[in-house]
Formats: sequence, C-alpha cells, structure tokens
Amino acid sequence: MKKSFFFAILFVGFLLTACHPDKKSNVQAIGTKTKSDKTKNYVSTIKTERINVIHAEPIKMDTFIGDVHIAYKVHDNKNTVTTTKYDKNGKKTVTNYADRSVLLSVSRKSKVILTNREIRKTDLILAIPHNEITKYCISGIEISTIEDFGVNFTVDICVPNDFNCRKLNLLVENDGLLIVKPLDGYDED
Repeated sequence: MKKSFFFAILFVGFLLTACHPDKKSNVQAIGTKTKSDKTKNYVSTIKTERINVIHAEPIKMDTFIGDVHIAYKVHDNKNTVTTTKYDKNGKKTVTNYADRSVLLSVSRKSKVILTNREIRKTDLILAIPHNEITKYCISGIEISTIEDFGVNFTVDICVPNDFNCRKLNLLVENDGLLIVKPLDGYDED
C-alpha cells in the first residue's frame, strides 16, 4: 500500500510539472532571439564566471626638490575598468583591469600640505566628461614644476591597453587645495 501511494504521488507530481502549458524551459528562453537583439553570442552573456582582473605594479616616488618633499604611489584600488574590443570577425573580447589611485604627500619647509591624500579618477572629473570617466584609469603621475604657490603634476589618465589618453595638470597649492585642468591642446580622442 505504501509503495503504490508513493508512486501515485510521484506520478501526479510528474504530470503537474511536465505537462503544465504555461511553463517554458530556460533553454528556450535563453536561445530565443528577438529582432532587437544584436548580440552575436547571446548565450555567452549569461555566463556567471569569476571575473579575472589584470593588475599593474605600483609606481612609487619619494624625493626632495629644494625645500619641497614629495612622495606618491600609483596603485590599484578596489574598482575595475572594463574594456570591450571586437576583432575583424566580430568576436567580442572583454578585459577587466584594476582601477588605479594616487596616494600623494607634499610638504614644504616642514609644513605638511597633504598627507597620503588619495586621488582617484573621480577627483579629475572636471577635466574628463562624466559619460567617459568610467573608461579611464590613472596610469601615471610626474612632477612638472615647483612654484612659490604650489607644485604642478602631470597626470596621465588612459583607457587601459589603448592609446586613448589625456594629460591633465594637477596643481597642489600650498594651502592643500587641488586644481585640475586639461593640458592645452592635448586631446587624443
């Protein structure tokens, strides 16, 4: 009796799940393409794989120039920048890069101006259009000039693994104020 009751419940359960007219299988839903779907490899966009991130070595500088002490470190932060490229056959390649920040310290005549101030690409948003900032990451910084009123740096912000870069001037005034401007005539879009 117990066996027949058990098989009856299994049979009814099978009929309810297998013969239900409103249910569609996931395979049909994934494979269905509409006219507005331009993606060539539709199924691959649904993969849930661990994202591999390409990291870069930190860039460090610690120097005295006259009475000015400058220390900085360009390093990876927790964010990522994703690039998408297509080859001549239309094959899509997505690559993830670690986004980068600058830790900057500046002092003059023993007066501390900045101490480990983290500068991210969002701090440079006035010089890069809002809709483009997510494509870029800080790739380098160098000391340009030291003036009586502050220190000028040249910051390179680039699309990773691309020649699309912008050079920005970052002025650290003696009171700690940061001023960012694109360098005149430099725009490689």
